[in-house]
Order: sequence, then structure tokens, then C-alpha cells
Amino acid sequence: MTQVMVHILYTVTAFSCALVALLLPARTRASLSKKNSLDSAFLLLARWITIFCIADGMWGIFASNLVNNDTLLYISSFVFHLFAAFTPLVWLFFVLTYIGEFKLKNICFGAAAAIFLIELALLLLNYSSHSVFYVDDAGEYQTGPIRKFLFYAQYANYLLMAAVAIFGFIRNKKDSKDEKSYYSAVIAFTGAPILCGAFQLLYPDAPAYSIGYMLGFCIIYSFVITEMLEARIRESAQNYSANKAKTTFLFSMSHDIRTPLNAILGFTDIAIKHFDEKETAVDALGKIKISSGHLLELINEILEMSRIEAGKLKLTKDAMDLREMVAVTEQMGRALAIPKSINLEVNIEDLKNPYVFGDEMHFKEVLINVISNAIKYSNDGSSVKFTVTQADEDENGKTIYRFVVSDNGIGMSEEFLGHIYETFSREQTSTVSKQEGAGLGMSIVKRIIDVAGGRIDIQSKVGEGTSVTIELPLALMDEESIRIFTRKDAADEHERPVKFDDVFKGKRVLLVEDNELNREVATVLLNEAGMIVETADDGSIAVQKFAKDGPGYYDFILMDIQMPVMNGYEATKAIRVLPGGKNLPIIALSANAFEEDRKKSLDSGMDDHIAKPINLEELLDAMKMLL
Repeated sequence: MTQVMVHILYTVTAFSCALVALLLPARTRASLSKKNSLDSAFLLLARWITIFCIADGMWGIFASNLVNNDTLLYISSFVFHLFAAFTPLVWLFFVLTYIGEFKLKNICFGAAAAIFLIELALLLLNYSSHSVFYVDDAGEYQTGPIRKFLFYAQYANYLLMAAVAIFGFIRNKKDSKDEKSYYSAVIAFTGAPILCGAFQLLYPDAPAYSIGYMLGFCIIYSFVITEMLEARIRESAQNYSANKAKTTFLFSMSHDIRTPLNAILGFTDIAIKHFDEKETAVDALGKIKISSGHLLELINEILEMSRIEAGKLKLTKDAMDLREMVAVTEQMGRALAIPKSINLEVNIEDLKNPYVFGDEMHFKEVLINVISNAIKYSNDGSSVKFTVTQADEDENGKTIYRFVVSDNGIGMSEEFLGHIYETFSREQTSTVSKQEGAGLGMSIVKRIIDVAGGRIDIQSKVGEGTSVTIELPLALMDEESIRIFTRKDAADEHERPVKFDDVFKGKRVLLVEDNELNREVATVLLNEAGMIVETADDGSIAVQKFAKDGPGYYDFILMDIQMPVMNGYEATKAIRVLPGGKNLPIIALSANAFEEDRKKSLDSGMDDHIAKPINLEELLDAMKMLL
């Protein structure tokens, strides 16, 4: 094969590589955005490789003497070497963009740029020195003595790029959600540049750079870009489903919220118009209370779910007696079952170790949610069974406790069971089923159980009923912990007064609340319990009143949290340092109803935290404990 044919083959190969680099991204170009830095870096790489392969092919044309012009051959050779030196910088820029920020990013790019500048200087000096290449008297391209140095310099850049890729991915592996994508990216970013350099070192007179770049580019496209775009499509589909679910939820919630609101407004009008008819007025007020309770339940579920989705759910490991938790759950369940004449049957079987460590508040929330669903979706006069058993230890040395709630209610379809834990998911809207709810209950249940390391299984058939099995791994108390826990429990029972007749009569309370209506409601409730109520509409005023009236004047302070000038935390801290303020009972009354809110109140120096709307019985209970 003549030298001319070799150069023609060289040219055809280089132009073919340029065509591949040009067409390969075309099928996904519509999915790439110039506003995205990684997409822009990939498109830059694609365009540059295309340009380089074209320059490589043009060199083949002039080197073949098909166009016999020494000047054009020299210029095309200079451009080829310049582009070959610059390409590693473009490749490294893409690698660094993909990896993201890390401390050595600027140093690595600076080192690569320094190597390029050395190569550029040698190419500029080549016109007089002919040390890299030259065109001889016969019009043939010839290599100079330091041409190999340029290849080694470029290969050093590729090795640097491979090192950067490996270092960056090892550092960021903890952030990788997809193990396959992680290793694919490592292969692409380390294999592709080494492949490019190796091709040219082994075959210095072949279009090895173009072939190497094209193959490396194909590897990156196949392993990285395609998977990235597929991940975007999956995320887009998930976002679409989530948005659709939220739209459906908002449509449903507009009905669910308006239903109790309509009842509250309607029965308020009835109570006002029939104020002199005691029976009618009392009936209307009772229904207002029921509707208000349901509205509060809806709001609490929405807030709980938003808190969980924000990653704020943390379970405590407090000492607890499972028998007491089940007893409280049973009591709350019976309150729901009685209006429907449903028989709630509770069985505690083989509970050898009732004393455990766990988050009693959240576990009760899980069980009440499941039991209330069983009652809600069962026919009047039917039965619901709640069984608690102690199973074997798991592999972590914790004991498995199994809670089973079963009913013979309306059941669920197999299709809906696959979506039951999805946020805002309900098989039928309340408009159809006549059962109100936000579709958040089972989502909350599943998240709590997952955080606790447990499992939940639901078996259901339409028209036959549902059985929900929950398994929670709990650590057992040792004998010393049981003694401390039972002694504390007994002491609490002993200290609790048996009778509370007139216990609050004459007690003076400073009510700190910035909302006028809330102050009025709380004042009336406290007056009815026999207390003398003084008010302050800001924390700063409360501090002034306490400082002015002196120690012993107030028996309690009920403190709101969010107030315009001085909030409840700051006011409490200020009162605690005043004479007589250290031991004065201060209770937070706040719309901030989560466990972390309670902790903030206690950390600021308050004695207890009661969530609004005020439950008088709960508030009086807390106050009695502080007397």
C-alpha cells in the first residue's frame, strides 16, 4: 500500500470519527440544556472532538500530497498538534464538572494548563527550530526530535485526569445513589483518556488520536450521559406523579377541609339563632366540637407528613411499659368504636418482657392510626381485633413485638394495596366513600415503622376485611432499668392527688398571649377553674409585670411562644434570673406542636409544653403536677 493510500485511509478514518462525534449526541441534544453546567460541558466536549477529528482529517489530506502545498501542510500540522495539546484540557473540564467541587480542583486544572502552555511554547518555537516537526525539501511531513515529548506531555495530562476522576469518585461515593452508575462513571472517565493516549503512543503515524477520542467519547456517552438522561426521565416521571397526586390531594382536601368548616359555621349560626332553646343549642355546640376535632386531625396529619418529608423524624429510646401503651391505645380505640357499636377485642398474648426502650408517642400514633382505620372502614355492629405478641430476637439482639389489627370491614382492592403507603393516596375520595381523611395516615405509619427498623404487612380483600401486621424490634430493659422505671412510676402515682376539688381556687395566673381571641378563650376557661387571671400581650410586658409584682404574686405563668417583641423562650429566660423566678411554674402554650418544639420549651427553662388548641383537661393536669 502506497504512502498516498495510507494518508487517504487516515483521512477517511479521521472524518468518520468526526461524523460519529457529531451525530452521537444529536439524538439526545433536545434533552440537554445549556443552562445545566454538565450538559454544557458535554456539548463542548462533543463539538471539540468533532473539530479535532476534522483537523486531523485535513492534515491527512495535505500529508498525502493530494494537495501539494508545503505551507498548507505546515499549517495543518501546527493546528493538529495545537488541538492535540488542548484537547486534554477540554476533557478534564468535563471530568471536573461531572465530579463537582473539591479542594484540588483548581490545582489539577492549573497543572494541566501548565503542561499545555509548555507544549504551546514548543510549537511556537518549532517554526525556527523544527524540533517538533518540519516539511522537508520533497514536501513530506517529518517528525522532530522532541515530538515524542509532546505525546508524553499529553499522556501525562490524561493520567492526571484519570487520577482526578478516581480521587473524585472515591471521595463522592457516599453521595452516589446508584452503585452501577458510580462504577460506570469511573470506567468511563479513567478508561477513555488512557485509551486515547495509548493509541497515539503505540501508533504515532496513525489517526490514533481521532480513533481514541471517538472511542472514549462513545464510552462516556454510553456509560454516563445516557444513564444521566435516563435518571432525569425517571425523576421527571416521579415529579409528574407526585404533582398529580398533590393536585388530586388538594382537590380532595378542599372538600375534606370545607366539610368540617361548613359544619362549624352552620351549627354556629344554629346555636346563635336558637340560643334560648337549650337542647338545640347544646346539640349544635356538640357538633361544632366534633367538627373542630376532625379539622384539627386533618391539619395535624398534614403537618406531621411535611415534617417527616423534611427529614425531621427522630425516634426516642425512652423507657416504656408496653402494657400501659396498649391500655391507652385501647381506651382511645374504644372511644372511636362505641358510636358505631363496634366490638374492639384486645388480646395481649405471651408478653414476657413488657418493659422496653422505644418511642411511645410515635408507636401509639402508629397503632391508633391503624385501629382507627379498621373502625372507620367497618360496618356498624361489626368487630375489630387487636392482638399483641412477643416473638423471637432478631439478628441485632432486639426482641420482635408483633401487633396485629384485623377487621371484617369493606377491605381494599389489590391494586390500591400497591399504592397504600404513597403520600396523599386514597382508594376513593371522601365524596364517594363518605369517609373523610387526607390520605396521609398510612404514609406516616410506614415512615415511622421504617425509621424504627420494623416492618408492616397488609392483607386485604374487598368485602371481606383487612389484617395489618406490624413488627417492631425493641431493646429490653435490664433489671436495674426496670427497678428505676417501676419505682418512678409508683412515685408518680403516689404523688398524684386523688381529689382536685377547688385545687385552683384563688391561684393567680399570668397569661402571656399576643392573640386577643386566644387570651379571651383561655381567660374564661381558667376563671371557670377558679383561677385569677392577669394578662400580657407580649413577653417583654410579662417580664416587666413579674419584676414589678415581685416573688410569690403569681402561682403560674402560661407562656405563648411566638410574640412580636420578645418571644416566650426569651421571656422565660429573663424571668428565671429575676428574684423568685427560678422555681415559678411556667408552661408553654403554643401552636408549635411537635416533639422538638416541646424540647425547645424545656431547654429554655419552661416546666411543660401544651399544644394549642388548648385542651382544658390536659392543661389542668399539667398544672396540678406542678403544684
